Amino acid sequence: MVTLVELLKDLQKSFGFEYQLRLRALRDYLRRNPADKICQEIKEIEDPDLLRILWSAGLRKPLYDCALEQITKIIRKRGVR
Repeated sequence: MVTLVELLKDLQKSFGFEYQLRLRALRDYLRRNPADKICQEIKEIEDPDLLRILWSAGLRKPLYDCALEQITKIIRKRGVR
């Protein structure tokens, strides 16, 4: 089974039409899976570039809050405020 991080890494490496197809796959994944499962996956992401890609896909409220929390955590960990 594919994971959120795998989808984000694939999206990160793609361009053009392939990017659009992978973005659609990511959005489908976000719709098909429960918010609590996705939120747990978001909490494991340490790469801010992957979180930026996730953010650009469009997030519903619970996932938006979870991603924002993870971004804040990464920023604090790096010592930037």
